[in-house]
Amino acid sequence: MKKKYTHAEAAKKADVGRTVITATMNGDLRRISTDRLIDIAHNLGLTVQLKVVREARK
Repeated sequence: MKKKYTHAEAAKKADVGRTVITATMNGDLRRISTDRLIDIAHNLGLTVQLKVVREARK
């Protein structure tokens, strides 16, 4: 079941600022490292899976 948090609730649970959650939810990931995203996901009770695929030839 999907949990619904406000940005403030998610930020508190993920141990980050609300602006980080807002940026992440808006797809603005330029200044957020992969490690930080993984930490946020784990703090929110999510499991992270990494999938590596070969780039299509042009």
